[in-house]
Amino acid sequence: MDSHKLRVAVVGAGIAGLAATLAFSRAGYRVILIEKDAAPPTRTPGASFLNWDRPGVPQRRLAHAFLPLARKRLQEYLPDAVDRLVAVGGRHIDLLEPVEGRELRPGDDELVSLRSRRTVFEWVLRKMVDEEPGARVLAGDAAAGLAGTAASVTGVRTASGDLIEAELVVDASGRRSSLPRWLRDLGAPEPEEEQQPCGIVYFTRFYQRRDPSLPVGFRARLGYAVVSVGASDGRTFSVTFFARAEELGLRKLRDGDAFDRAVSTIDGTAPWLDSAMPIGPVNAMGALANSIRRFALDGTVVVPGILAIGDAISHTDPSLGRGMSLALDHAFTAASLTWNSRSSVDSALEYHARIDPLVDASYVDAVAANRLETRIYGGDASAREEPRAIITRAIPLAAAHDQDLFRANLRNVGLLDTPGSIVSEPWIERARAVLASSTARPSPGPDLQTMLELLNRP
Repeated sequence: MDSHKLRVAVVGAGIAGLAATLAFSRAGYRVILIEKDAAPPTRTPGASFLNWDRPGVPQRRLAHAFLPLARKRLQEYLPDAVDRLVAVGGRHIDLLEPVEGRELRPGDDELVSLRSRRTVFEWVLRKMVDEEPGARVLAGDAAAGLAGTAASVTGVRTASGDLIEAELVVDASGRRSSLPRWLRDLGAPEPEEEQQPCGIVYFTRFYQRRDPSLPVGFRARLGYAVVSVGASDGRTFSVTFFARAEELGLRKLRDGDAFDRAVSTIDGTAPWLDSAMPIGPVNAMGALANSIRRFALDGTVVVPGILAIGDAISHTDPSLGRGMSLALDHAFTAASLTWNSRSSVDSALEYHARIDPLVDASYVDAVAANRLETRIYGGDASAREEPRAIITRAIPLAAAHDQDLFRANLRNVGLLDTPGSIVSEPWIERARAVLASSTARPSPGPDLQTMLELLNRP
């Protein structure tokens, strides 16, 4: 079948679904995007943060990261989306900015991230989809199941009873995807699935400054929480507490006044908070797990005609910020392949051959990191001397003491290199050297007891 006539149905109009819709449409396919939330985009991108009603995307007002991989893929496949995002306030952030007197190295141009509130980026992509000749949006009608048989998926059934026929269905409905149940209803095998708890709850609040300049972002490790502060679009920035899930008293961070008091105690936040006002309430998310689903095993796919992307395949600890980058990688990889009635299985296998190594490595790395953090927080002294823990302690010092170690970590966390690859030589020994030559830094914030007292202050 000619690709210009092949129909693609994309389920879910989050970042993964919007990017997939644009990429498939521009590759010549006819695309329908099925989205259960009925509200159209707001008139302006800034208004989208508080006023675009998207109950199907509960994480929309939490901090999200555009890692270097995301920026690289966007520049390759949707450069106009990058231009439009920057035009409405998005930022390119040089991740080597903390390195004083740095010497240029090959690949430094890749160590750049994009920054924006998620809602603003979704607004940009949705506007582009609405303008795309080969795509249309079916809003306000949720996907309710798949059409077809255990041998082949042929479309999507909606909650209103409509049948959307398609030669390829792309599930971009996120971590709460119903795809395993839909496959079971067809009598098809379900994907293998594995989960491990993250052990954190996270809380984000966005602020806006009167001063358009923004300081350099940073992370502060408190033991019981990691605090991340970073620029967003325009004059906005976010503060996020990734708190240990077992410390129930930290749930008080959901209260706006308590959150602001906690932020003010963290070293380095004063320049950010100067002339800043909160934008909306604190947003939180818990019950988090690292998860992976495997749709291709032993040279075959679960069922032809269906493809999962983004969090519908795998999601990991949000403090790692990998979700959007992997989703964009999946969307663009899928659309770069040739899909027709004869090549469906072969193209699906090629898709998984391209994306699964990074998906698998990301999952394994996240699980290993979370397990180690849980051991350390539980008082296991030996865990602090494991290579991963040594590197984690050295990285905040590496900008001043070992520029190449700092770069290697940026490539690792930015998904330009294989996640976890930095936990190897020579980086372990170089991390030991950084720690040996550096003076231990005091905690960048209060201890747990002091923080709990602060949060509960009337």
